[in-house]
Amino acid sequence: MKAVSTEASQVTSFDPAACPPGYLYKHLADYLARLIGLGVLAPNTPLPSERRLAEQFGVSLGTARHATRLLRSCGLLVTIRSKGTYVRPLRESEACPSSANPAELGTADEKVPQRAL
Repeated sequence: MKAVSTEASQVTSFDPAACPPGYLYKHLADYLARLIGLGVLAPNTPLPSERRLAEQFGVSLGTARHATRLLRSCGLLVTIRSKGTYVRPLRESEACPSSANPAELGTADEKVPQRAL
């Protein structure tokens, strides 16, 4: 993932061992949200598979899945069955709720809906 602006070049790489205390999936979601907010991950850009994200960032598959689920729930990602997960283009009139604001994503206690068994 290349930096596209001077702000984007200031984004450090994700290091799970260096994350402050808290849920790792929130830190990963926050990192990905910052990349989206800075334009490093542009609208309509496909994300790697959850398995590949887990390998790339050194986290478990469950952590990668939880992070992408969180980003889908706040509208930053969209998953199309059999096609993949993409960065969702946002219109100016659309805004994430404050608890899902990309800049504050890792600080709020989001509730992610659980799948019914």
